[in-house]
Amino acid sequence: MERIVNNLSKNSKLLETLAILDSKTPIEDDKNTILVVDDEDIDLKILNSILSPKYNVVLMRSGNEAIAYCVNTPPDLVLLDLHMPEVEGTLICKLLRHHKKTEHIPIIFITASDEHESQDACWEAGCVDFVNKPIVKSTLLHRVKAHLNAKLTTDKLRKNTFLDGLTGVYNRRYLDNKLESELQYAASGMEPLHFMMIDVDLFKQFNDSFGHLAGDQALKLVAHAISLHCQRPSDSLARFGGEEFGVLLPNTNRHLALKIGQKILHQVFSLQLTNPNSEYGVLTVSIGIAELPQNSSSIEEVIAIADKNLYEAKRHGKNRVWFT
Repeated sequence: MERIVNNLSKNSKLLETLAILDSKTPIEDDKNTILVVDDEDIDLKILNSILSPKYNVVLMRSGNEAIAYCVNTPPDLVLLDLHMPEVEGTLICKLLRHHKKTEHIPIIFITASDEHESQDACWEAGCVDFVNKPIVKSTLLHRVKAHLNAKLTTDKLRKNTFLDGLTGVYNRRYLDNKLESELQYAASGMEPLHFMMIDVDLFKQFNDSFGHLAGDQALKLVAHAISLHCQRPSDSLARFGGEEFGVLLPNTNRHLALKIGQKILHQVFSLQLTNPNSEYGVLTVSIGIAELPQNSSSIEEVIAIADKNLYEAKRHGKNRVWFT
């Protein structure tokens, strides 16, 4: 333990950066957040009075504003009026179901209609349940609680299945699944697709100098630095294995892919994590980029091209992007 502490203290920049990130981490609220979307003030008032003692409640009257809110700040559950003036509730539900950031939010419809056609439309749009007006307090609370508990369970399963335990980004399993689906779409000629293979330069030597605990902390910081430039809803960042990361960039042309790669290089370099084994004096990464080969949908081929370009980036001095 003393050796680990001493090695960490040698790289004071690592400790300083981790402290800064920790200080920016918000304190989590124990209450779930529920978004209520209804164009009637009286309904909003009733729902707020029922839910606010137990949950954080956000009230909105506009369907478009609700969609934007969900994408930017995904709530834990949405209560949605079926009949909205500007955007029909079923369309809002469908849009949220097809967006990466909102696809797993449970949506409960609120409706005064008991027609089978309306109820079928709710289910087909992707809701998990619906509550009839006038609202029965106990029924609403029980259904909200049940769906929040179900979401908590599935979120934990999803996290264990698709997230890397160390860095918190996606893992290789998720990347393979995502890459396969994106390749099929891109191969149809609908949009360009680029894939980055990113490797931390001289990482073994960094571990030898500072210890594996410092290495783990450095990987967390590198993952965070990369994620700052993978902010579009369609972008995917995953830990490929060891000190390697993969970045999937759908709907991205060659110029933009190179630009993103350069930004990632600079972001990692700016961490200024000391690496005495590097000619740059700090921890750096090398990046190989592959473009979807024409008339091909092979995951192995795309990864192989990115890996080959990564090797060239290493061979030509590291801390650079290579794209042939």
